[in-house]
Amino acid sequence: MSGLRNYLVNRKPLLMQALLLLMVGLATGRVAIAVVHQWHDGPFRISSVTGGMPEADYSLLWAAGRMAAAGQATDLYDGPRFARAREQLFGPGLQQLDWIYPPPTIMVGIAVSQIPLLPGYFLWLCLLCGGSIWALRGAGLSWPVVLFGLFGPPTWRALLLGQYSPLAASLVVAGLLQARRRPFRAGIALTLATFKPQLGLLAPIVLLARGNWTALFVAIAGTLALAIMSTAWLGIGIWPAFLHGSSSSGRTLLYSFFPGGDQFHAASVFWMARSFGASIVLSYAAQALAAGMAAAAVVAAARHRTESAAVAVAACLTLLVSPYLYTSDFVAYSIAVAMLAERAPLRLLPWFLWLCPGLSDVVVRLTGMQVLPLCVVVAATLAWRDLDAAPRPLDATERVAWLPW
Repeated sequence: MSGLRNYLVNRKPLLMQALLLLMVGLATGRVAIAVVHQWHDGPFRISSVTGGMPEADYSLLWAAGRMAAAGQATDLYDGPRFARAREQLFGPGLQQLDWIYPPPTIMVGIAVSQIPLLPGYFLWLCLLCGGSIWALRGAGLSWPVVLFGLFGPPTWRALLLGQYSPLAASLVVAGLLQARRRPFRAGIALTLATFKPQLGLLAPIVLLARGNWTALFVAIAGTLALAIMSTAWLGIGIWPAFLHGSSSSGRTLLYSFFPGGDQFHAASVFWMARSFGASIVLSYAAQALAAGMAAAAVVAAARHRTESAAVAVAACLTLLVSPYLYTSDFVAYSIAVAMLAERAPLRLLPWFLWLCPGLSDVVVRLTGMQVLPLCVVVAATLAWRDLDAAPRPLDATERVAWLPW
């Protein structure tokens, strides 16, 4: 037995590398399968596998822009009317998806709907990737962190769906990193991130705790300006329609049976509690407790930790606040984990954490349980400890071996 134990100890790095390579293969395979299913019947045609358009959530934004441009903005938040309008655009048999996004997002929809659907989809993906890279590089992050942070499993899924998540997450991270040095630029970045508001819920707390008043005021002013612009463009009735329609649709999504449909990719504390059999009330209580503890930890990190540590902790723990969250929303988490990997390139735990969102739905399908929020806690703990320590210079071997294999 001692010989076997010694053999396993000596081979531990090799075994971990093999495990990570297996996870990479599985995660990549999941994306490939999703692409095949999504585009099963070609462009402009509803997929007979998924029941949705191949352009996925981007087609939702595009259809919303078409409706709003035709003077039907308030109908967006009426589920049946929005479903009928989408069927008129794309054909019958389309999977019903409700519009739950805030009114300023409709202005983006109007802009993109002026471009034909398919070219607009690929242009949208280019803008998301380019804008995300520009924001993070402008905030001073290195190319390895930018590339591995942005092109982890959450971004794979977000880009496949045409979601705004990669750019919103990058703007939140970039805004917090620049709040002291370039407060006006940081405030603008955080303003633009509000198109996906659940990804920056703890950002104001970070700015308050660190006393970044200029960045905070610019972000507040910019957010109010977006709200005023959308009201002037779409009418004051858009806000009551949003509050009623989004809350109703949100409750339907949250209260539906777990797991089912897109809930295989659900990743909030609320859905984790539901996966373990908790009631609606108990799941809300768990979510509220997690949100409160996350906010307290972020305040402590902002006051007592280095800038990079505080931002990484906030990027992770923000994912414990909203009950409505999917794996495609974990881009800021991937960026934080990439920051950890850069600090200690030969450690394998950050790479394991980096891959976890890509296999979360596999775990849910096999076990019925969602545990991804636990990975968030581990990543935040590592960021609190490792990114606050004095950087250790890397030797020549480590500089070359930034990857773990």
